[in-house]
Amino acid sequence: MKIVSVYNNFFKNNMFMKMLLIFSMISIVTIITLSYIIFLSVSDSTIRRELAIQKAAMEHVDRYIHQQYESVQNMVRDMHQNEALSANITYLMNHSYAEYVQHMTNGYYANQDDYSADVLKHFQNIMDRNSQINQLMLYSAEQQDLSTFNQHKQFRKLDANVAHSYIPDVMAMETPNISAPNYWIRKEINQWDPALYSIRVPINNTQTLRNLGQFLVFFDSEGIGNALDNYESNLKGEIVVLSAKGTVLFDSNNHYYGKKYPYVNVADSLFDQTDMDSMKKSRTCM
Repeated sequence: MKIVSVYNNFFKNNMFMKMLLIFSMISIVTIITLSYIIFLSVSDSTIRRELAIQKAAMEHVDRYIHQQYESVQNMVRDMHQNEALSANITYLMNHSYAEYVQHMTNGYYANQDDYSADVLKHFQNIMDRNSQINQLMLYSAEQQDLSTFNQHKQFRKLDANVAHSYIPDVMAMETPNISAPNYWIRKEINQWDPALYSIRVPINNTQTLRNLGQFLVFFDSEGIGNALDNYESNLKGEIVVLSAKGTVLFDSNNHYYGKKYPYVNVADSLFDQTDMDSMKKSRTCM
């Protein structure tokens, strides 16, 4: 009744009040509509800005890992270009360490004063130049053994014969060049740090092109995190880098190392291809 009374007293016979009421209603609707449009615009702008930051971070991670892959390829290329070093690597892969030491002492295939031709010295130089390397490994397909050089500059030559190891089967399989470290290789070298990723490049005879074995490098995943330092203050959520099989190679929150990432379909994930052109199609999951 009060509303009817107010209407009869102030609006029924008062054209000015009617116009004022209509104008007020239009103004309220206009303000609400503009506020909603501004809200959508600001929200869209914020989302676009966050997506741009995330995209830039993902592209930076992608470039970093590909640079590491290219650095391993360059290591193998350098081995081939230095004929004395290449000969010594082949000798080490096909003989025991004691025989290699005797070989170097006698000066076969290499000048004794040329330290660049010493495989262990060469590996030490590689370690010194790249602090993110955890392990350097040479696998001999003929001898079925694994020569390892770790971050403490310790060298070991391990028997990986098919009679008591699955490593020959692992090395014979077609796998992505960039992946999580293989369980059997971890077991053989007793390296269980989950925050590692592996890069693998074949070693072939430069004249016959016959495969001699594999060159493997284990990298610390911490290096990927260091590559994101410039984005850390602006990033929201976590960044996860996955292998082709969905195993976590890097996790900014350290939740999923050594596991498969449970929230992403990784059928076409990062580093699913073995050649660099195809690898450009890869993606990093966030």
